[in-house]
This record gives sequence, C-alpha cells and structure tokens, in this order.
Amino acid sequence: MVNDMSFETTSPQSSASTTKPVSSLQGQQQQTQKTKPPTAFKKFWLSVQRQNTTKSSKSTSSSTSIDDELMKYRTIATLESTDIIENDKPPNALQFWASNSYQLPIFSSLVQRFLSTPATSVASESCFSIASYLHRKQRNRLSPSNLAHIVFLKDKFDCQE
Repeated sequence: MVNDMSFETTSPQSSASTTKPVSSLQGQQQQTQKTKPPTAFKKFWLSVQRQNTTKSSKSTSSSTSIDDELMKYRTIATLESTDIIENDKPPNALQFWASNSYQLPIFSSLVQRFLSTPATSVASESCFSIASYLHRKQRNRLSPSNLAHIVFLKDKFDCQE
C-alpha cells in the first residue's frame, strides 16, 4: 500500500511545505481519461446532435431538403419499428412506402426505382447466360459461391459502363 502512495508538496509561496497523499493509480486514471479519444460511434452521434441543434441558414423553399427528409424518415421509421415490435407483425417495405410516400418525396422516388420489379425478363436471362459462360467445362472447379460473386461483380461493372 505504501508503494501506491506518492506525496506532493504544495504552494511555493508558503514557508512551510505541506504534503498531501495522492494515489498514483488515481493520477494515472485521470490522465488516461483526459487523453482517451472518443470512439467512432460517439463521434457519429455527436455530429448528428450538432446537425439537429443547428438551424439552417438557407432560405426556405417549397421543396424539402434531404436533411429534413432524413430526419422525417428516421422519426417515421422509429414509430413504425416500434409498432412492428409491439404488435408482432411482419415488416412490409412496400406498405410502408405506400403510406408514407407523400411525406418523403425524395426518398420515395429512390424507393420506386430500387423496389420495383422489372417488366421484362431480359436481365435475368442475360444473367443466366453469363453464369453458364463463366461456369463452362474449362472452369469446372469454380465453387458456387465464387461463381455468384463473379456474376454479381460482372453485372455491377457492366452497369457502370
């Protein structure tokens, strides 16, 4: 116990020096608490809180900004998820967007693009054709998982061109 204690002298102005016991472990903990950087999660939540508290200096327009719409979406999605959990009902993305598309017009346009079913089967037929080409007799050791990854990457790279 004696090894854990150190003594400090205080106030050079006074003629008599006084000593005060300080635990070296407490001093080390205080130093590590001061120098410990915030985690990535904490940085994210601090930035979200800053964005929520700051007022936008932009002029207001009739169209909703993406930040405002994101905040609305977060509020609506939180209420919806609470309702799903409490009532033990299955989540339904199509029903959610059908009932909330008027409140979230920007996100709604994206959802219509990505949740829609293609009208033709050309893309799927092309995908099977590419898969059969990639999995030919010369490449018979290609695992199904690797084949799926290659087809996925080929599709994504072809879309960018």
